[in-house]
Amino acid sequence: MRKDTKSSFTLFLFLFFLMTVVLNFVSVAFAEETTPEIVDSTLDPVDSGAGDDDDGGVSNSDEDDRDSSDGAPSPKLPSSYKALLEYVLPAPLQHQGSNDNYDYVNAGSCFFMAATGAMEILMNMDVAPENRQSDGLSDLSERWLMTVPEVASRGNFIVNRILTFNDYAGGVLNKDYRYTKGGYNEYNYSVRHNWVNELPGDWEKKILVKTPKIETKVIFMAAAPGAKNKVGVMSDRTIEKVKQHLVEKQGPVQVVYNESGVWHSVLIVGYDDNDTMDGEVKECPFTKKTIRSLGFFHRWKAKRAMARGGGCEEKGVFYVRESEYHENDPFYQKLDKVYDYDLQREGEEAPYAAPFVKREYEWLKYLGNHAVGISRVDVDKARFPPKKNTPTP
Repeated sequence: MRKDTKSSFTLFLFLFFLMTVVLNFVSVAFAEETTPEIVDSTLDPVDSGAGDDDDGGVSNSDEDDRDSSDGAPSPKLPSSYKALLEYVLPAPLQHQGSNDNYDYVNAGSCFFMAATGAMEILMNMDVAPENRQSDGLSDLSERWLMTVPEVASRGNFIVNRILTFNDYAGGVLNKDYRYTKGGYNEYNYSVRHNWVNELPGDWEKKILVKTPKIETKVIFMAAAPGAKNKVGVMSDRTIEKVKQHLVEKQGPVQVVYNESGVWHSVLIVGYDDNDTMDGEVKECPFTKKTIRSLGFFHRWKAKRAMARGGGCEEKGVFYVRESEYHENDPFYQKLDKVYDYDLQREGEEAPYAAPFVKREYEWLKYLGNHAVGISRVDVDKARFPPKKNTPTP
């Protein structure tokens, strides 16, 4: 009898422990306190990404996620805004190289490519159209922003890293500090090498070029923990705020979203309420494709948000500067022009990503979690300022 009691008690403890583990797993998953493995992120061993999920001192307008809206109705916006497209320079692809263990090597540089692309757009407002060229006098080095030390610690990395250009009153051109390939830890020869700081000691005297002073505006920022992987946290109001920034500030918007379970950063450079993904009316194919690739809990949350948010509209796209291209994927595009990663070798070249691709408004609404507006302080004094749109009657 005593033996049976002991066995029953042991079984009870085991079941109680098992139930505790399961409940804890479920609660953590729903709270998004577990972060998927980051394949494409700024949290590289070379850069700690300090303050990565901190709110950086931004006031919290809601209990959870933060939207910069003050509750006032959005002004009447034009049905499209494409004035920034002519300033966009294409990005080299961020996933290049291989070794014995990796056939696909991602530099994890998307954030820096988007931020650098934003500054190139603002810089090109002082550059004649015929001189806005890849590897030219406004093609900035992504690698510089990846490795240059911070001058000031401001907290939230996603919001503030681009202000490094203000700190140095400039940046470095790609032709002087190339986005390249090389060795890096277990990676034999790939774009991972860009995390190695090889800036010359006198770079500030010899290769620093002036960039315009900029300002940032937090349009939306998901709350920690797991902020960069959250889904289903934005709204139609946020989408309108992004469009409003493009029109009124005449500057791009850097966003972070959940791409197949890892976070990815790109740059919104325009929009059109009447455009569609492929010229035909189809309900947000890229958004639905991406949601299907998410893990169970993020997929569930995105689908729930989509059901509550009215699903997909027939029209409406953002124009987005990408740094990725996936073969045989119709949602990604490349140029015929190739980028030379290593001027000392042959055969490592690859096409540039297209200057911009289309993404439905729902892509940001249901998958986005950060949106930061970037603009010139002196845009009205630019030599070649963007043409201002007027609201459609």
